[in-house]
Amino acid sequence: MKKSLTAFFLLCFLNVFSQGTENTPNQKTYQKIAIRPLVYGIYGEIFLSGIGIAYEQQIGEKISIEVPIEKYFPSGIYASHKATKERGYSISPTLKIYPKGINEKAKWSIGPSIRYGVVKYTYHHGYGGRQTRLEKQDILGVELNNALTIRLNKFQLGFSSSLGMNYTQEITGTFLNALNVGFKL
Repeated sequence: MKKSLTAFFLLCFLNVFSQGTENTPNQKTYQKIAIRPLVYGIYGEIFLSGIGIAYEQQIGEKISIEVPIEKYFPSGIYASHKATKERGYSISPTLKIYPKGINEKAKWSIGPSIRYGVVKYTYHHGYGGRQTRLEKQDILGVELNNALTIRLNKFQLGFSSSLGMNYTQEITGTFLNALNVGFKL
C-alpha cells in the first residue's frame, strides 16, 4: 500500500510539473502508459526477471520524464552459484532526451536515471553450500537508459536497456532490459 501511494503521488507531481510546458494550441502534451511484460537483468551477481509498468510525461519539446516500477520474481536462472530465488522491486525515474523529437513514428531516446530497489534472495554459503540464509539488499544506483520505440497511432512497442553502477554493500554493475507495450494517452 505504501509503495502504491508513493507511485501515485509521484505521478501526480509529474502531471503538475508538466503543466508549465509551452505547446502550440494544436499540439498536445505527450503522455504514455506502458506495460513491461518482460524485464530482465543483473545487479552484480543477482539475476532478475519480472514485469513492470511505466508512465511517461513530456516536459519539453524533446524531453520527457519516465517513471518505471518493476517487480522481480524468482527466475530459476542464477548469475552466481551463491544466490538463488531472487525477488524484489525497483523504481527508476528517468530523464529521456529524444534527439529527433518526441512525436516521431520511430524514436530513440537516451538519458540518465536513478534506480532504487530492494532485492531479497537466498544465499548459500559454507562447505558445499549447505548453509542458507535469506538476505535483503537495498539498491541505489545511476544508469544510462537507451530506448527505441515504434508508434502506430496510439499503440507503441519499444525496447529499453539500462547500463550503470549501483551501490549495495559495494559498488557493482547494473544491466537491465525491458520490453515495453504501451498506449499514448
